[in-house]
Amino acid sequence: MQIKREQRIIVYMTRKTVNTADKKKMVNVHIDANILEWLQSGGSGYQTRMNAILREAMPKVLRVPEGTVL
Repeated sequence: MQIKREQRIIVYMTRKTVNTADKKKMVNVHIDANILEWLQSGGSGYQTRMNAILREAMPKVLRVPEGTVL
């Protein structure tokens, strides 16, 4: 199953996290079942893929200038 880029992925987080390249925090995330299935269909490392997708989306949502490291 493929999720189109235009579709909204709504992620509910139970606590705020500070995402930096060298610091990760354990959180409880509630996502749609079909999104989880899609992430897990790529094999192990689905949480890393989810983090990469969120990291890529973050500057677009925050309207951060290109080249800024978050």
